[in-house]
Amino acid sequence: MPGHGMSRQKNTTIPSDALKERYGNDGNLLKIYLDICRCLSGRCEEADWKEYSDADWQLFERLVLEEGVAALINSKKSDLKPLIDRIPLESWLKFSTMRVRIRYTNEMRYKELSGNVFPAVLPQFQPVIMLKGSALALALYEDISLRDMCDTDLLVRQEFLDQASDMLKEAGYRIFIESITHLRPVSSTLIEDKHLSLKKQGAKGQLIELHWRLVNLYHKKDFDLDSWFFEHIMPIEDDGTFKNVSGLYMLSHTAALAHQVLHIYFCHNIAASSLFHFYETYFMAQKWRDLIDWDELSYIFDKLGLGEILLLASDMSEELFGAALPLRVPAGSDSNTFILKLRSQPMKTSAAKTLYIIKELPFREKLKFVLEAVFPPPEYMKKRYINKKRVSLPFLYLRRFSDGLKDFPKFVRALRAKRS
Repeated sequence: MPGHGMSRQKNTTIPSDALKERYGNDGNLLKIYLDICRCLSGRCEEADWKEYSDADWQLFERLVLEEGVAALINSKKSDLKPLIDRIPLESWLKFSTMRVRIRYTNEMRYKELSGNVFPAVLPQFQPVIMLKGSALALALYEDISLRDMCDTDLLVRQEFLDQASDMLKEAGYRIFIESITHLRPVSSTLIEDKHLSLKKQGAKGQLIELHWRLVNLYHKKDFDLDSWFFEHIMPIEDDGTFKNVSGLYMLSHTAALAHQVLHIYFCHNIAASSLFHFYETYFMAQKWRDLIDWDELSYIFDKLGLGEILLLASDMSEELFGAALPLRVPAGSDSNTFILKLRSQPMKTSAAKTLYIIKELPFREKLKFVLEAVFPPPEYMKKRYINKKRVSLPFLYLRRFSDGLKDFPKFVRALRAKRS
């Protein structure tokens, strides 16, 4: 494996710009955001809490809830002595309630997995690999109440996908076509797609995503990243939640961090990522510091031509939490050169998805698709169009329409290329 130099010109311009893109130039809001980061990384005493007004504490509560770190702040209450009496009691109650909710939903999720999903899938389709929150809630955190998740992500080999989905259908799951606003794939028939969503029947049915690929690399044809992930797995680390389940795996510590960085910094716009995911990347690096093969991690990103993304994750970790990833990076590398590649990737996915909708779905589903694309749920709009001011929903929909007009020519070109 190639050696790696140790020095480079560190730069935090891009992480700062990402935060500004997310929150604008509201200096006070950015200050509170960074104070929350200090709380999460054990640097609470560095913040000037005496200067906080009642409005600041309201903003503190709002950011903690919106950024998905309420349960984490609640778990660190004993370490936040300067804040215990300063944070309003109502805020502590909201943080505690969020943690209770996460624990309950996760317990129900794991009960469903061990009782219905894994008995149907595991015996015949080895290996089955738990991904992201489903695995990290057990292997990374001290308590499952600290890791919220909206679905269960499982990785299976592509040749097993159809059979695995059929068996889940027998267990009461149905293919779930998600809103185009989330840019999620809808069918295993599309080459660009990397997962198939199935949802348990019922109003509160659980959602499972069967993945056969973790990252779409349109630009890289000479390295099989999928095979690398399948080669870097280990038995699931848990507290006995799946003690009666055999043949269940998770990504190795090195592969899990590689997937985390690629997922946040390559597959998604970092300006739209939550503080929780930034923290989780930092926490994985700190807790698994001696278990991660840092040389191999750097080598893989260099092999993919995405070394700058790994450097960006390190810079972001240092700027937010005071600790860079312990990387050994090529000498002279500089995240100033970082460019978000494949800006057209979401457009390609959207075009492929639209063709599938046109060809395969019944009229009612087509109509639902169009309505959701034009008028997404209010919850999605508020998360998608973050604004420092409390802008009403009609204005957010007008902004969405304006953005759609700007992107429409790109979408048409991608659609024509797909059809040809």
